[in-house]
Amino acid sequence: MATLSKKQKAAIASRKANKELLCQRRAGVLAMPLPTFDALNNDGLITKEASKKPLTVTFDIGQFADDEGIDPAITRLAVHMRGKGATNWGAPMHMVDFNTASPVHEPIDQPFTRDIPAARLVEGEHEVGYVIHEGNSQTGLLRGAPLEVDLTPPEDPRHPAAPLFPAYLESKGEITEQDVEDHPAGMECTFRDYPISRRAGDDIEVFFSSEFSSQLSEPIDTFPVDDSLSFTLPWNLITGNKGGQNYLFYRLWDLAGNVSKDSVPARIELNLTPAPDPQEAYVPLALLPGDGLLDLQDLYEPNGVFIAIPEYENNLTDIDVIELTIGTQAPERFDVKLYLPFPLMLPVGSDTLLAHYGGGAGEIPMTIDYFVDRNGTSTDAPTHTIDVDFSAPGPAPGEDPENSLLARVRVFGVDPTKENELTDADFNRDATIETVLWSTPLPAPGTIIKWYWGDLAHQFDELTLTNEGGGDTLTRTVPWSIIREVGNRTLPVFYTLGWPTNDNTQRSLAQNVVVAANKVVLEEPRFVKATAFLACTDLNRATREATVRVPGNTVYFQEHMVVRCEFRVFSDITGDTQLGNTLALSSLPLTPDMVSNGFDIKIPYTALRPAARNSVDFHYFVPIPGEGEQPSVRAWTRTRFTDLNGFFCEEQPPTALEDGLVEQ
Repeated sequence: MATLSKKQKAAIASRKANKELLCQRRAGVLAMPLPTFDALNNDGLITKEASKKPLTVTFDIGQFADDEGIDPAITRLAVHMRGKGATNWGAPMHMVDFNTASPVHEPIDQPFTRDIPAARLVEGEHEVGYVIHEGNSQTGLLRGAPLEVDLTPPEDPRHPAAPLFPAYLESKGEITEQDVEDHPAGMECTFRDYPISRRAGDDIEVFFSSEFSSQLSEPIDTFPVDDSLSFTLPWNLITGNKGGQNYLFYRLWDLAGNVSKDSVPARIELNLTPAPDPQEAYVPLALLPGDGLLDLQDLYEPNGVFIAIPEYENNLTDIDVIELTIGTQAPERFDVKLYLPFPLMLPVGSDTLLAHYGGGAGEIPMTIDYFVDRNGTSTDAPTHTIDVDFSAPGPAPGEDPENSLLARVRVFGVDPTKENELTDADFNRDATIETVLWSTPLPAPGTIIKWYWGDLAHQFDELTLTNEGGGDTLTRTVPWSIIREVGNRTLPVFYTLGWPTNDNTQRSLAQNVVVAANKVVLEEPRFVKATAFLACTDLNRATREATVRVPGNTVYFQEHMVVRCEFRVFSDITGDTQLGNTLALSSLPLTPDMVSNGFDIKIPYTALRPAARNSVDFHYFVPIPGEGEQPSVRAWTRTRFTDLNGFFCEEQPPTALEDGLVEQ
């Protein structure tokens, strides 16, 4: 019998070990790690929302590959998915190459991910696994990572059965204060089991509302579904602001996020708060509240007309509804919670008021009635009565404060061909305004017309009609003082109609007039200097300040005004390229002498010095009515703050001329 050497015995043992390892891999009994993904439980359940997009799966075989000596150069991994219980993996979804020579490969010792397409995430139970290919050898997971997709809501397609109130409530159909006192722990309700679709992790979402739809209500609490098939609602969740008829219903949610239809509602009456005690409404009046009259001034208030509802006892603001009736108009409903705080300000359309009360002459009584509707139970408030008077001179008033039946004015300056435009040729001149009177109804004697330039603060004329007729043209004058005061701009010009009968007035359509008649000329300031250049010899010998003289201006300067000034330095002799920042300066408050005769502004040497042998300029600014702040004519000069040797003023020796100068 032949004796084997140690080397031969080792080779035989190695071949045997390799054969056993290969058999184990083929049998799938090795500790091959499972892929992982975000799951809700041990069954691999994913959310309903997660099933709508690719599912990212992580593979980590690094330790396994190291333990088993897997060679990445010949190894690939196939990603598979199959139905739970299936024995074959089928076609792969992805092939992963570990060979570093491959242009697309994954490091075998690092985790990597692959996505399962959303199209593969169909409802049901699945397994996610992989097969390792070592050359021609294949080793697959015997059992993959569980994956479950649940898209079916509990109790689908039915509505869950109605919940049940406790017996002490079921028999009488209402909740009273005595029930709350007798059962301080709350209201314990039950619901029917649903064994076919019930699973661990289900929740019941409970509603208690005057509406029996989850689309119109907010849930008050959510409870886990357990074998007791019950939930307890604390009284504070159902008693606050929920008087009257209410509904208890629920929805079932499973762990995947599927929600059932609304359950059948259970109805009950909530009688914990006394009935409301509404008070008489009133109308907040605009300009003359003391007259107790609803008139055009109130109608044309920018915010409109409102009916005020005072705060009433026993209000439940979350559920109370005001049903308001004005005169013979159709009632309107207003949710109290949308108009808080008290008093509730309920809007009334001007079109509605004019339709019912606009055709009368003089004062007409208007009644205001309302009741509080609390989930179907109504409580009336006392009736309020107010007089309405929308009568006014001229054409019948409309919804707009500007009556379109009143003609626009026409404005003329010195050039009659330029209508509604005042140019610089109209400087210091009055303007002419023409107004054509309305025809229907005929203008009534005693009607008062007032004309305005720009706004109601600038009335410039007034006329009481006597024997003027429809279609007549009134020609009036706009004083230059008004034109000048309001200033240059495009401004509205209009008129109003009034009469002694009442305080109602009407307003014409505004005519836009382009005004450019105000000439703004702010005279040029002057650098105080001896020559064409502002030089060292022009500066104050002690402070080296330069002086700029601002001329007086009795038109635009005013006593106590502070005039803003700006000084700039340029890096060229043409004054085009600014050097550094603009220096802001201000005058002292103007005295009458400064207004008439002007004043000096001092420029510090630190601001002058950078100009060297270049240039500087100076402006002053004055606010002009209608124009805003306007600049003066520019003062500009070249400078000589260095000599030809480049020495600045402080570096130069005094000259004979300077010795003879008197300090400024």
